[in-house]
Amino acid sequence: MLMPRCHVEATPFGGLSFPCDCFKMNEGSDGEGRRSMKIKDFMTHDHERLEQILRDFLKARDQDGVRARELFNAFKSGVEKHMAWEEEILFPAIERRTGMHLPGPTVLVQSQHRQIKALFEKISAQIDKEGGTEEVLKELTGLLALHSREEERILYPWIDVSLGKEEREAALEQMKQCSTMG
Repeated sequence: MLMPRCHVEATPFGGLSFPCDCFKMNEGSDGEGRRSMKIKDFMTHDHERLEQILRDFLKARDQDGVRARELFNAFKSGVEKHMAWEEEILFPAIERRTGMHLPGPTVLVQSQHRQIKALFEKISAQIDKEGGTEEVLKELTGLLALHSREEERILYPWIDVSLGKEEREAALEQMKQCSTMG
C-alpha cells in the first residue's frame, strides 16, 4: 500500500501544513518505473490524521476546556477541508469521467456531509456547556465511522479505478493547492 511520505498537520485557522511533499511519486511501476499515489491512500491517511485529532479532543474535553475547544476547531476545520476536497475536486472529476451525476455514490456521500456539518454546528453551540455534547458526539462519531468505512472500501477505490493516472495526479495537485490556501 502506498502512503504519503509525511505527516499532514492541522494549523491554526483551519489550514493544513505539509512539512514535506506528500504528493511526490512513490516507487512502483507504471511502465516508466513510477506509480502515482492513489486517491484511496491519500484520503485514508487523512481520515487517520483526523481520527487522531478527534481522539485527542475526546481526551482533553474533561481536563482542559480551552485545549478541547482548539482541538475540536482543528478537527472541524480538517473535516471541512477533507469534504471540500471531495466535493470540489474528486466528485466533479469522477462525474466528468463516468458521466454519472444523479443518483450516484457521490450524492449519498454529499448527503452524509450535510449531516456531519449539521452535527458540527450542534456541537459548536454546546461545546462550552458541561455535558452538553455527549449525545451529539456519539451520533457524530458513529456517522463518521460509517462514512469513512464506505469511502475507503467503495468510493475511493472506485475513483482510483475510474480516473486515469493523469487525472489522479491533477486531483492530488489541486488538493495540495487548496491545502496551502487560507
